[in-house]
Amino acid sequence: KVAVTTGITTTIGTGFLNPSGVAVDSIGNVYVADTGKHRIAKIVGTTVSVLAGDAAGTSGLVDHATGTSARFFNPSGIAVNAAGTLAYVADTSNHVIRRIDLSGTVGVTTIAGTVVSGVGTPGTANGTPGTAGSFTSPYALALNAAGTLLFVADRGNHSIRQVDLSSANAVSLFAGTSGTPGSTESPALFRNPEGIAIDAGGVLYVADSGNATIRKITSAGGVTTLAGQAGFLSVTDGLSTSARFQEPFGIAVHSSGVIYVADASSQNIRRLAVATAPTVTTPVSTPTGNTVTSG
Repeated sequence: KVAVTTGITTTIGTGFLNPSGVAVDSIGNVYVADTGKHRIAKIVGTTVSVLAGDAAGTSGLVDHATGTSARFFNPSGIAVNAAGTLAYVADTSNHVIRRIDLSGTVGVTTIAGTVVSGVGTPGTANGTPGTAGSFTSPYALALNAAGTLLFVADRGNHSIRQVDLSSANAVSLFAGTSGTPGSTESPALFRNPEGIAIDAGGVLYVADSGNATIRKITSAGGVTTLAGQAGFLSVTDGLSTSARFQEPFGIAVHSSGVIYVADASSQNIRRLAVATAPTVTTPVSTPTGNTVTSG
């Protein structure tokens, strides 16, 4: 955990293997997509427990009324609703989206994506109900404030998909062209998007990893490039598209509108201020002990 105001970092949980996604509920409970161990963990304070999936790390695709009897395969993205009653998981190597009921026995259900004979099947199909649609390596999730729309960074399909949780989990294409990589704004194309975040107004921000750019998607689906330039990789702070990234991976947006990006290959945390012209800085870099130094 990094305190943004002080730059102090503390360890709140250990024992994970390549964790890829984190979500926090309204009372501070932390949910972790423990990718390499094929499970979902919960952290309360500094106490880690297995919420769903096998404690021993067995992979699979199993829905179950008891969370620890369910199985996942490299879950990567996770989102929690405002009430803290439901979590959604991008089960990447199963090519499906799962829902976890956070009450009672923590039941796990596949709500979107195609499963044939117990095996998740990749694809580009839209459909209603959600299990008539398909994904290819869905990687990250963002849930709108109302808890009705789930947005998916569909990495293998180079697109952003939408799951309408209020309408039979219907799957549709929100931005990009499924199966077609690229970097243009019109038509909107992405290349292996791996991070997605949403602000209070419903605007999406995407870590377009394969293009090394940060993209913005309006609620109407309009796509622009906020920062970085496709195909130009480095660690350069600066204004808008004059800034450079190596591999933007994770992304989060603060209520103030400031965007934070985990620039994976450069091992930096980057900050993007978008109040006027987007400006990228590198305020946090190599940690020393428990203190994150300023870059």
